[in-house]
Amino acid sequence: MDLENISLDKAIPFSLSFGFNRKEIDLRLSGTIGPMGRNMDVESMPLSLQMAVHDFDLVRVMPYLGETPPVRIEKGRLEMTGDLAGDLGAGLSIKNETHLNGLTVKDPKTGETLVRDLSMQVRKEVFLELNKGRVAVKKTEVNIGPATFHFAGQINHLKSDPALAFKMESDGIPLAGWEKFFPALEGVGLDGLVHADGTVSGQPAGKMQVVLNLNFPNLVVRLPKKEPAAAQEEKVGSLFSPATAAAAQRPEGTRRKGQVLPLPENIDLKGVVEIEKGMIDDVSFSRFHADYVKAGNRISLKNLSARGFGEQGEVKGEAEIDFGATPPVYRADFMCSRVDLSILQETFAARKEKVGGVLSADLKVAGAGFSMEEIEKSLSGSGSFKVDRGGLENVNLEARILEAVAKRFNLPVASVAQMAGVEITPGNRTPFEELQGLFQIGGGRIDIRNAVLTSRNHGFSTTGAVGLNREVDLAARMILRKVGEISGRKFTYYLVDEQNRKYIPFKVTGNVTSPKVTVDLKALVKGQVKQVIRQKKEQFKERLREKIGPGGDEILKPLEKLFNF
Repeated sequence: MDLENISLDKAIPFSLSFGFNRKEIDLRLSGTIGPMGRNMDVESMPLSLQMAVHDFDLVRVMPYLGETPPVRIEKGRLEMTGDLAGDLGAGLSIKNETHLNGLTVKDPKTGETLVRDLSMQVRKEVFLELNKGRVAVKKTEVNIGPATFHFAGQINHLKSDPALAFKMESDGIPLAGWEKFFPALEGVGLDGLVHADGTVSGQPAGKMQVVLNLNFPNLVVRLPKKEPAAAQEEKVGSLFSPATAAAAQRPEGTRRKGQVLPLPENIDLKGVVEIEKGMIDDVSFSRFHADYVKAGNRISLKNLSARGFGEQGEVKGEAEIDFGATPPVYRADFMCSRVDLSILQETFAARKEKVGGVLSADLKVAGAGFSMEEIEKSLSGSGSFKVDRGGLENVNLEARILEAVAKRFNLPVASVAQMAGVEITPGNRTPFEELQGLFQIGGGRIDIRNAVLTSRNHGFSTTGAVGLNREVDLAARMILRKVGEISGRKFTYYLVDEQNRKYIPFKVTGNVTSPKVTVDLKALVKGQVKQVIRQKKEQFKERLREKIGPGGDEILKPLEKLFNF
């Protein structure tokens, strides 16, 4: 360090330079102190300081991060300049500019690249009042890649319990291209802009409050390409961590099955997310709005709404999750109306069997834990659905059922269809006018309560269960419009319900991905026996009426209860 022209009446120039663990110079400091004056008043003594760091290689800080560093810096260069002027009594004005170029960081355990060739600039102007224990941040601008943020505010009570009060806003941040800086985003195609604004307040040593609002004038999301069916079958793991079979073989210490890292309880977060226009693949929507709140370990989403998903579609709902519980506890309540399923399923469906039409539905669920074992044990809920003017794509229920009947009774399919009064819809599709039903979730399955499918040519109804493990066990009916006679057979292939409608009982079993449709012979035989018994009872009662004569019905009523006929 060099001091020149030391004097009480003149400013004293000084300079300082040194290197970090090397002879070459990394940091340069220069400026002036004073004049001190004859009274040696340190608080009013003027101070001027200039600082500069040029082309500092960040890899050189790795030895100072310990034996197990949180990250491994592969490369990055630091440039920094700063100016300080004023005195301790009136305050110090500080200006600083920092440039970080080409930062590349990897995970020290896996070697995975976390950050790649990222550049960052920070320009700030602050006013430090040590006597008042206050820092006023007049202007701070942060550039991270193509994003620009602006901060302003102050820090009070520096000497005791510092308290922050900051405002933040951003310019329009482009969403495309971030995968070149953060490889984890590769495969997620984003485009559009986002504007952010908010506040930060509170005590870092105590409670902090963060308000962050996000507005997307336009948002485009391109989902990763669908995996082949074989790859999907390898999927194992929890609901939110769909690991592959290979990942399931990792050492237990590296997996967090059903575990969620605790959130910092001292930071509360809230805000609003709005998307004016959006698109997910080919599905467009608009006027998305959601209020979110994080208080302690509890996160809630309220007033969620969006329009689109067809010409008149609308979605509303709310959800909440408590990460403080073990396992995490959650609930959700959603409803939708006039949602075009054909548009959604072209984007999201992985199976070829799809339901097309206009959906209106509601769903309430609650549960605890995210592993499949926890979900099957705890998930409960209820809901209803209604689909208008649609069809079951890539499955023709009429053809499957009538083929099964024809095979059982050794008849041509065309003959069975003619006798049933059913004109089989050509193609691999089951069209309908309306599909509706109720369901309950619990015990690891979805219980379907009398789902009904109706159309101009046919009708179906079903009850039963679909397991969360995708196993299916449904008892169903195919309603027939009219039925011809099968001569010479003791049993016909249909039954008659309470509304005097003729129907074929059938079962759907197996797996959701490959359901098996068969005629329910047990129900058919049992129903036929009941019908024969009922017919014999009616014949017997009719003979009694003939013998008893007028008023026979009044006499038969107590007998019907006594003898159950």
